[in-house]
Amino acid sequence: EVEDVVMKDLSTDQLYLLKICLLIQSGCNAGESYISYLQTAQPGTISHARWLTKANRILRLYASEQCPSANLRRIVKFILNFYVPSWFFIKSHPSCQDGAKNFFFMISLYQKLDTSDQAVVAPVLQNNSYFCHPENILLAAVSDEDESIRKFAYENVLLARSTHSSDTGKIRCFDKNIIKINFSAESYISMVDWDLVEFDSPPLLQDITPEEIASNGQVILPHFPCHSQDVERNIKDVTAVCGKVYGHDKRHGVIIQTKKSRSDVPTIEAKADFLHLS
Repeated sequence: EVEDVVMKDLSTDQLYLLKICLLIQSGCNAGESYISYLQTAQPGTISHARWLTKANRILRLYASEQCPSANLRRIVKFILNFYVPSWFFIKSHPSCQDGAKNFFFMISLYQKLDTSDQAVVAPVLQNNSYFCHPENILLAAVSDEDESIRKFAYENVLLARSTHSSDTGKIRCFDKNIIKINFSAESYISMVDWDLVEFDSPPLLQDITPEEIASNGQVILPHFPCHSQDVERNIKDVTAVCGKVYGHDKRHGVIIQTKKSRSDVPTIEAKADFLHLS
C-alpha cells in the first residue's frame, strides 16, 4: 500500500514500477486502468547503474512472455517479494529515525526468501548495514511508541555517554565493519548483539538532557532523509549554490529560498502545461 502523498512524489519510472508490480501480483483483477496505463507507458531506458528501470524492463519482459523461463521467474519473484516492497517502504518512511526500521523490514523479507536467494542477498545486506549500526538503532528506538524499547534505548545512551565521557579529544568512529547482523532477528533492536559491539551516543541525541532521558518520553527529531534519493538532491543543490555565493549563511539562505520558490511556483515541463484542453 502506497499513500497518496507518496504517490504524488513518484517519477514516471517509479509509478510504472508500482503499477506493473500490482498488475503482475493481481493479474486481470488489477483493473482496466492499470492495463490501459501499461499498454502505452514506457518502462524507462535500461541502465546497469539504475536498478529501478532495470526492474521495470524485467517485469515488462515477464508480462510479455507466455512461458517465462525458470530463471526469469526467479528474478521476478525476487523483485516482487524483496526489492520493490523494500523500495516503497523506504520511500514511505524517509526519515533517519526510520532507517533501522527500514533495514529490519528488509531482514523480515529476507527471512521469507529461498535459501539460494538468501545466500545472494545476505552479503549485500551486510555490506550496506549502516542503519543496522547501534547508533542508528538508538535513533529509531528513542522515538518508538513502545515504552520498554525507549527505556532500552535510553539505558544504552547513558552507558555510551559514561563510557566515553573521560575520553577527551577522542574522535568518534562510525564503522559498519563492527556489525554482525542477526539475520534471524524478530525486532529491529535485536539486529545486533549489544554485548559485542562498541558504540558512541548518537550525535543527533547530544542535546537530550538526563532529565529528558529519565522521563522516558518519545524524542522526534527534525526530518533528515535516510535514503540516497533525497541526499543526492541536496548534494546537487549545495554544489550549485557553492559556485554562486560565498559563506555558510549566504549559501544556507539561497538554498532555503530556492526550495521555497520550488514549492510556490509550479513546474512547467510539458506541452500540456501550455495548452488549455477543453
